[in-house]
Amino acid sequence: MGESEQYKDVCKGEFEKINHKLDRLYVDNGNESFQSKLNRHDLFIKKMTRIVYAIAIPMIALSLDALRDILVVVFAHTK
Repeated sequence: MGESEQYKDVCKGEFEKINHKLDRLYVDNGNESFQSKLNRHDLFIKKMTRIVYAIAIPMIALSLDALRDILVVVFAHTK
């Protein structure tokens, strides 16, 4: 039995079953598909990243400004 015959006898049917199951996962058929859930999850992560950056960057800037003020006061008294 050659590789081609073995593929046709054993593997081809199994690959078709797997592909059919995967196609059903990625197609909306009345229920939310796996792909839709992944897309929604990706959008959530992008939104949360923007929110974190919108909060973190001003907080870092305020912290650095406060640190600068402290250093100015400390160095002003050391002269």
